[in-house]
Amino acid sequence: MKYKGIIFDLDGVLCSTDRFHFEAWKQTAEEVGAPFDETINMKLRGVSRMESLEIILSGSSKTFTDAEKERLATEKNDRYRKLLAQMSPADMPTAVRDALTALHNAGLKLAVGSSSKNAAYILERLDANRYFDAVCDGTMIAHSKPDPEVFTKAAAMVGLAPADCLVVEDAAAGLEAARAGGMDLPRHFAEAELSPRPVHTASARTERTVRIRKHDIPAFTALWVYDKIIEERIQENVSCETMEEYAEAQRTVSRRDHRLHLGRRGRGAHRR
Repeated sequence: MKYKGIIFDLDGVLCSTDRFHFEAWKQTAEEVGAPFDETINMKLRGVSRMESLEIILSGSSKTFTDAEKERLATEKNDRYRKLLAQMSPADMPTAVRDALTALHNAGLKLAVGSSSKNAAYILERLDANRYFDAVCDGTMIAHSKPDPEVFTKAAAMVGLAPADCLVVEDAAAGLEAARAGGMDLPRHFAEAELSPRPVHTASARTERTVRIRKHDIPAFTALWVYDKIIEERIQENVSCETMEEYAEAQRTVSRRDHRLHLGRRGRGAHRR
């Protein structure tokens, strides 16, 4: 097996809290008189709270002191944490839990590498801490993504070199961080829902065309990692609208591979 450990980003990979971020930041934007929509919200993915605030404030005609910025960031986080209280274990897709269990049973070290300072609370709400050997979050680092610190520190926490780790990430800042840290990664799928196109694996040996709804991305990513690491196979040129279509495509491959395997066994027995 090529990898000894896998480091997962949290939001958008293991679960989705986009709706909570959007609502909390939208209220901040309204307060400061700045525009806010899904396009602006996407720019906030994978960056720190204060950097996200600066992106929003860039659309306002007002100026703010450092103290006012701290207040705005704190109020946003307070709103966000109240919304996070709605989360439960049901917010982590079954496909994600199954994949994490299989990866753990295969002997891989699993870690979370998230810039969020709310990562511990989210994992608690999801009842997901039990899957991970280490969690490195925004409270433990001096530099947010795209700096590789969160990933290199997560690797160190599980006693592995960066080259022995695969990073699973869905945001541009996180992909840049993984590359800067010398880690392997599958290309992210977040943009595929907007513009279906080939998505190349890190090895560039295969490609797939994927169209997945945004709320399905965590489960899709989990299945992709499971297929890549545990089954050591990737179905090429898969075009999916839903998780159900992807799962059925992979079941078709499994049935085909199983039949081929049985066929080889039968021919071998006949020759003997």
